[in-house]
Amino acid sequence: MVVLGVLLSAAAELAPPLLLRRIVDDCLARGRSDGLLLLAVLYLAAVGCANILGFLTGYLTAYAAQGALHDLRVKLFAHLLCLPAGYHDQNPVGDSISRCTNDVETISALFSAGVTNVMADLVRLVAVLCAMVVLSPVLTAVTLTVIVPAFLTARFFQVRVRRAERDTRQAVGVLNTHLQETLTGAEIISTFGRQSAFAQRFRQALRTMLRVSNRSTLYSSLYTPTMTLLASLATALLLWAGAAKLPAGWGVSIGTLTAFILLFQRFSRPIAALGDEWQTVQAALGSVWKMVAMRLSSSV
Repeated sequence: MVVLGVLLSAAAELAPPLLLRRIVDDCLARGRSDGLLLLAVLYLAAVGCANILGFLTGYLTAYAAQGALHDLRVKLFAHLLCLPAGYHDQNPVGDSISRCTNDVETISALFSAGVTNVMADLVRLVAVLCAMVVLSPVLTAVTLTVIVPAFLTARFFQVRVRRAERDTRQAVGVLNTHLQETLTGAEIISTFGRQSAFAQRFRQALRTMLRVSNRSTLYSSLYTPTMTLLASLATALLLWAGAAKLPAGWGVSIGTLTAFILLFQRFSRPIAALGDEWQTVQAALGSVWKMVAMRLSSSV
């Protein structure tokens, strides 16, 4: 159902630009009003259909994800209870608590929104790109001058976000470990007057977490404006071509140019959104990596 909803939503998003092409070429450019009301109603229906399909897809995904995460929490807790005493002696309790709380919540964000959004954006990218090529191969070639650098930029940030998110998950586990051990032994620490030493150790863990979190945030903050600037550059090239009346020589009407610009906006928007979604995916993968490491260490 979710896959079908994603496919139908991607198809529905192609209808408004194509209808607008008909409106501009057949009605506005010729000064005719025949059929304009029908095209406007169809445009409104297409936009409403795309939004309804998007809502249903998001709801069904979240509903299914919460059921799967319920089972994950139960199985993870049962697995920790069944581990031998030696595992708990060798591994800090705070790290295990972090696996059951923070990491599961991160995976929850992945399955509730991340996976669906990434899959929907990829389908949308392919559908819109195919529509752009069919609509005007020449204008598509113009936008490719920006699309290729955009994908290279996306790859540059993806690699660095993945490393930063993995370091962040590890830092969260260390922080929870220090917090749990310190609060559990608060009376002993106070008896021996070691408050300053343990506070300094906790500050060091906080500084490490702050450093890796800031690095991940930096990459995510740079990604969206960089992709937006590249998309704006492509839009400016298309508008310049229209102002120079180049599309007329290429056999492209003003309606086709208008529809193509709207399609390109639908193409560039998922690329920019993939930055935040990729961070969510990488954070969840970092959590899964920590859970797998816990599983392997318990089986040794």
